[in-house]
Amino acid sequence: MRVRLKNVRILCYLLVAVALAWTAANAATVSPLLAHGYTVMPEPQKVELKGGDFEFGSGWRLQLGQGVKLDDIAVTSLEDGLKKRDGITLET
Repeated sequence: MRVRLKNVRILCYLLVAVALAWTAANAATVSPLLAHGYTVMPEPQKVELKGGDFEFGSGWRLQLGQGVKLDDIAVTSLEDGLKKRDGITLET
């Protein structure tokens, strides 16, 4: 009985070790964008980051294209999101 219990215990340890190794081998790698703190959806298949990071803040301005109004939903959504989430107010 003791030998059988020992064999079951060894089998359980072996199964756990195999499961952990399989999980680690199949884990998704971190993209270069995510490693730098960028979230892009959908994630591009190929990324090449050049140069350094830059600061994005209230000193930036939003230049509207021809035919885009100040009260356009895309403009107001962007401005509201930046203000609420990051405290950034863009000049228009």
